[in-house]
Amino acid sequence: MASMPLRLSTFIESDLPESVSLDNDETREFRKDLSPASLPWIEAFATSALASPAVAVAPENQKFTENLMRYGGEVFLRGLGGAWDYDESGEVGEGFPFIRPDSPEGECEGEPISMIGLVMTALQARNGQVFVSRYAQELEKFGEDGPRRSSSAVDDTAAGGAPMEDEEREFLSTFLPTVESGVAAWIQDQAAPNEWSYDREGLLKLSKQLVARYSTVNEMLADRSDFYIQGALRFAGETFRRTGKGTWRYGTRFDNDDPRQKQPYLHFSQIEVDVVPWAILTSAFKDTQAPAEALDALRAQVGSNGGGADSAGA
Repeated sequence: MASMPLRLSTFIESDLPESVSLDNDETREFRKDLSPASLPWIEAFATSALASPAVAVAPENQKFTENLMRYGGEVFLRGLGGAWDYDESGEVGEGFPFIRPDSPEGECEGEPISMIGLVMTALQARNGQVFVSRYAQELEKFGEDGPRRSSSAVDDTAAGGAPMEDEEREFLSTFLPTVESGVAAWIQDQAAPNEWSYDREGLLKLSKQLVARYSTVNEMLADRSDFYIQGALRFAGETFRRTGKGTWRYGTRFDNDDPRQKQPYLHFSQIEVDVVPWAILTSAFKDTQAPAEALDALRAQVGSNGGGADSAGA
């Protein structure tokens, strides 16, 4: 699952078509934006490429089938919340990774969703409605309030941003698997782990902790590679990413004085804004309210779907 970001990005960019021709000779853009509305398109593409469930599990088609699972799973995570999981016994997921969706009872508390099971059912039914029907069924469980969060297993370029260069792919292939685990370990290392949350209160707590721990930005810079700072950077980044449904990127094409250059940053394609976690940390030394206020500004921009600057600390 650690390679999921790059594999799904490649699948969307290289394997899925840009357009399709309809029976009336009309050409339409192929929808592949990781939205629920794209699910029938992906399912139709799957049934056109795979004649049956048996064909889907043939060795020569395994990679394609897994990519269909990745795409469908990412749509479910973004819309419903949750996480990928794997059952070594094979009792859940038929030996493949599956989704543990959120539910009204809590995070990842929903009934497991076997993505390989959905693919097999779709290839059997061949009506283009299996994925989206299951999605609607899961969404209905939340009632009028709807899901409480959006999740993501990938940090893709399909939803916006410049295409990845090899240097960025290499960095992210190493960095992304350390984000969630790094934050979890960092939080557990805090005096009161249960008091940390991915919101403005969490950023306020972090800001106060930083200025109490370091007298200047340069002192913090000297500890840049330490466990504490690396965890703090990931925590701040994940707080912004989850709030604005952003994408982790790595700067390789910017000027040297651009804060994104040679830094992990978040890209928010719906408003074309970039957030640099390192800049968020350093802003606390000017004003401990600054990181939380930057999060408020991002939330407001995403909520109104307004435009934003090309790059910034926030």
